[in-house]
This record gives sequence, C-alpha cells and structure tokens, in this order.
Amino acid sequence: MTIMQLDLYLAYYVVNLVPPQSVHPFLGWPSYLLSSEQIFGFMLGLNGLMFVTLIIPLTKLTRKWKERDIFLASCLLSGFGLFAIGTTTSFSLLLLMTAIFTVGEIMRAPVSESFVSAYAPAHARATYISASNLQYTVGRTLAPLSILLSATLGTSAIFYLLLGFSLIGALLYFYMFRSYEARKRRR
Repeated sequence: MTIMQLDLYLAYYVVNLVPPQSVHPFLGWPSYLLSSEQIFGFMLGLNGLMFVTLIIPLTKLTRKWKERDIFLASCLLSGFGLFAIGTTTSFSLLLLMTAIFTVGEIMRAPVSESFVSAYAPAHARATYISASNLQYTVGRTLAPLSILLSATLGTSAIFYLLLGFSLIGALLYFYMFRSYEARKRRR
C-alpha cells in the first residue's frame, strides 16, 4: 500500500502542505520559485528517472541476495522513505526521501513476479500469481482512504500509518519465507 501512495496521498500532501520554495542554483545563477505542484512534479520526475536508470544496475547488485532480503529491504526503504517525506517540507529533503523511497520500489520490481512462480506449486501457479497481483488491486482500492482519513487523523498520523503498513509487510515477508524454508527442510 505504501508504493500506491506515490500518486495519491503524496500528491495531496505536497500540493496542499508543502509551501512554494525558492531554489538557489550554484555559481550565482538566479533563483527560481517553485510552486507546490512543480515540487511534486520534480519528485515524480526523479522517481521515474531513477526507475529507468537504476533498475538494471540495482537488479545486478541484488542478484545474489536472497529474495527474502530483497523484499524486506524494499518494504523498509519504501516505508521509511515515504514516512520521512511526511516529516519535511524542504525541497531538497523531499527529493532525498523520494530517492530512498524509489530505491525500495526499484528493488522489489524484478523479483515480485518471479518469486511467486518459483515458490508456487506447479498445479496452482496461475492461482498464486493471480493472488499476488491482487495486492495491487487491494492497494489501489484502499489507498484513497488515506486522503479521507487525513481529515480526521491528521497528516503525521497518515504517514505513521503508512510506515506501519510497510513494517507489517516486512514482517509478513519475514514469516512467510521462514515458514517456507522450514517446510522445505522437513521434506
């Protein structure tokens, strides 16, 4: 659910709560005033640019990692990155936290489909893949609730809630892989 927030609650947060800011380039160039919408555009642009340029290098870097470790790192990086975005309104820090969030998102992408087909029994592989893809449907369905809940709970509570979902996801991956490895040893 945390990754689904990139274009939902995150957009709401930046556009409504991050003030316009002056950006001062290096070497005496003129400063530019960025609106909240432009700041969000930079965050999305950074996310997209990083995804396109880093997916292959990060995949090669994590190739020897266990899938469990990739999923855990992905949950933690994306969760803490998104949470940290909610703690600042500084343009440069928003970009830094977007980069952390994006690294977590990138790490997950290459293994999210292959791990289901590798671990699912051959006779039920299609069912397992369908169930795995259901997480995106559920995430997209529940993600807009964060905007509605923010009116009642407040902004920081929403970011804590999203961090909590990310930590729950990491725990679920940890126990799922531990259970799978225990069953594999018993055979």
